[in-house]
Amino acid sequence: PEGLIPESIRYARHYIWLNNHYFISHDNILLIGPQTDAVLARYNSPAGRLVLVLVNYADSQKAKTAEANFMKNYIPDSLSGIKRQKNGRFSGACRIGAGLALVFDAPDKHALEEMLARAVETRAPAAWRSHE
Repeated sequence: PEGLIPESIRYARHYIWLNNHYFISHDNILLIGPQTDAVLARYNSPAGRLVLVLVNYADSQKAKTAEANFMKNYIPDSLSGIKRQKNGRFSGACRIGAGLALVFDAPDKHALEEMLARAVETRAPAAWRSHE
């Protein structure tokens, strides 16, 4: 995929492992566990670097709960699923079926939206929808 930094790819089945590569929360707000596959990768976008996390849950209900946890704990007060953080960079999420795509540290809203759209349109939907 365009912009992918291959050596940045990390797989996790525990939120602490994910936090070792990009800190999200002291708590397991994304509900990552033995039955949940998560992958993190860094990308170069035209506006700068960002972090993409894809999580594949056992079913769509667990993905929905994880999305709600993320919205409540990481980007509160966001109705759109996208929020400008205190450091001026953007974070956001998009759920489809049993999958959740999250972007962190995006340089601008356009880069975040573009990465979420790419995640949803490319590999993600087939794997995520298989658990609906």
